[in-house]
Amino acid sequence: LTVLYWIILGQKNIIITGQQGTGKTTFMKALINYIPETANIRVNEMIAELGLRYAFPNRNTLAVQQTATISMQDGLNILKKTNGFVNLIGEIAEAIQSVFFVQQSQKASAQAMGTHHAKTTDALINSIAQDLQEEKVYQSKEESMPVVVEAVNFDCHLENTKGHRHVQFLNEVIPVKGRKYPHPVPMSEAHMRENETEYYVRKTDRVYFEIRPIIEYQNGRFELINLPSDKTLQDIEKKLVYSDDVREFNEDMEMLRKYLESKKNKVTG
Repeated sequence: LTVLYWIILGQKNIIITGQQGTGKTTFMKALINYIPETANIRVNEMIAELGLRYAFPNRNTLAVQQTATISMQDGLNILKKTNGFVNLIGEIAEAIQSVFFVQQSQKASAQAMGTHHAKTTDALINSIAQDLQEEKVYQSKEESMPVVVEAVNFDCHLENTKGHRHVQFLNEVIPVKGRKYPHPVPMSEAHMRENETEYYVRKTDRVYFEIRPIIEYQNGRFELINLPSDKTLQDIEKKLVYSDDVREFNEDMEMLRKYLESKKNKVTG
């Protein structure tokens, strides 16, 4: 809860993944408690499930739903013209919703959240990238993948284990860019061959992102594996408005660092 609190308050984009019946919509609804009350919330749903006007009657919320005469695109166009600080997609089930999530996460709002049926973080990223190509926003994987890995910051995956709904893992998606070639110029013929091999690897099997595990559910309990990356922690701190929030954030991160260090000492000891 500590990690998720700062991810939401720090305006990072997050997608809740999991199969039907794992509680994705309910979980995202719970995370709204971490969004500042002054933030305008905009919602796009195929089926009205969140019910934010009832759950948060004092919040500035606007929800649109697909109907027989109002298409998903029509609803998205309406939301684009409203002042949304946080944009939620009840379920990213159509390609156009992936496009909307990426657009909102990068331009039109401070934060985007959604749910998706992906089983893994790899599957989530690749599915959204394919949707962007299907909608002709980008023509190739080389074009769509860098955009998606910048838009999706965290994947929070839920499971239903014999009726017990819980977070299975929380992963950070870290874009990979600007990698240097193995050898600088000038170089020997052997080094040139190594650089040439690296070039063709990037053309045929390029790595677009790394997955950093943050939380994992192991043996009936939640285990902290890593803190978010240094860049993400810096980004979160920059988004905090009040000095008390900054102080509390740094105290919480220090607490988690000490916890990780104690785990490491137990293993090595």
